[in-house]
Amino acid sequence: MRPQRLASLALRDRLGILSAADPERTFFVASEDARLHLLRGETLEIAHSWPLPTEFRGWHAASPMGPTALLSGPDAVTMLEPDGKVRWTTKHTPWSDARESGCAWFDEAGRAFAVIPDPQSEFCLVVHLDTRTGRVLAQHGIAGEPAGITPLPQRSWVGLSEGEGQDAARAWWVRLAPNGELEVRDAGWDHEVLTDCDPAGGRILTAPHGDTVSLRVRSFPELRVLRRLDEPSEASFWDHTACFAGEYTVAQLLGDGDRLVAVDAQGVITTLDAGPGFGPGDGYVVGASDGTWLTGGRNEIARWSLIDR
Repeated sequence: MRPQRLASLALRDRLGILSAADPERTFFVASEDARLHLLRGETLEIAHSWPLPTEFRGWHAASPMGPTALLSGPDAVTMLEPDGKVRWTTKHTPWSDARESGCAWFDEAGRAFAVIPDPQSEFCLVVHLDTRTGRVLAQHGIAGEPAGITPLPQRSWVGLSEGEGQDAARAWWVRLAPNGELEVRDAGWDHEVLTDCDPAGGRILTAPHGDTVSLRVRSFPELRVLRRLDEPSEASFWDHTACFAGEYTVAQLLGDGDRLVAVDAQGVITTLDAGPGFGPGDGYVVGASDGTWLTGGRNEIARWSLIDR
């Protein structure tokens, strides 16, 4: 088995964020220094770009509807028109101290959401924002102090993967209920990183953090452990980025010879050569459509599939 490169995008500057924009992985969002891109999932062509202030450290969103962009800034959430003009800016308590940065996303219906600091506590708020005016339509508290928080689109839900540096790794799922209120589910763990969700919606993948040592495939929404993928030796450990690729799991294995690997249903590990543009430990592995996945290195994004040698 070997990886086959299906598409690639060379970046002028260093890659910032890389995440799926919709559950079907039709589009992806990527940033490089002062630009935010909406990418076509199949070809990795840039469908649209917006200017991105360099001080905006959060995870941002883009939607083909419009198209529009949603930026998570140091003290505000901002929606941009296709030409880069500001549609609205909604101010919030600045990110600082233990709470370093938030995120923003669009759901399947094109509605806008963000995670912002809670001015009444040391934790955060999930907010639903009016796409026309930026007015807060609903909010719900979450007990997190994120060093970074990544949205993962699923069918009807969006998963929030929150890291607190060395202290903890938590996850929540958010959706808008029919009555207009926010429904939030807490994963209930402190040391698993939510890294991917099956495009079909029935499985999620977590990577270990702290005392946790195995990749875990869990059912959704029950969160029951379906499979544990253990580290092959005491000298190696799983990185915090992994994804589904059809019936395989693609992950970064660090320590005893850093490498990108594919794990099959029987737990057999195969080393993958993703080329010089991607080095384990310094990039992203993101699930794509039809059993493919993306790698995001310093200056390149590529789409891959697995084929027999």
